[in-house]
Amino acid sequence: MPRSPNHKEPARGTMPRPRRVHFGRWSGAVLLAVLLSSLSGQVERTGPELAAYGNVCGPRHDQLCLEPVRNAGFPIAYLFDAPGISRERNVAIVEDEFRPFAFCLNVAVYLVALLVILAAFKAAARMKRQQVGASGSTPTDDRP
Repeated sequence: MPRSPNHKEPARGTMPRPRRVHFGRWSGAVLLAVLLSSLSGQVERTGPELAAYGNVCGPRHDQLCLEPVRNAGFPIAYLFDAPGISRERNVAIVEDEFRPFAFCLNVAVYLVALLVILAAFKAAARMKRQQVGASGSTPTDDRP
């Protein structure tokens, strides 16, 4: 593979300098996605998953009492009420069932949404710079 004319070989006995990787934007977006996913735990709903909230149901009172489970997280529920362990119909991360895979999916959804929004803002800023550059002047207020 041919090298560019501006390419300089490192001095003999020295290691080539590694490329710098900027983690600033990515780490900020990931942290914001984790924060948004955590805050989405405040969005609670019931169902569709069923759980046993007792065992005296049915005509002979020997069957499980299945009811919809309270869960939390948006858009994907990642925290589920554990009947018999915690206060029923209340979701808390300390005493209920936390599903890490669903939480990671939530983080991925929020991360993609944040990156799309960031890309849209960058494209809008780029278009505005091109319009200003094409007109040859800076945007001013044309008031008398």
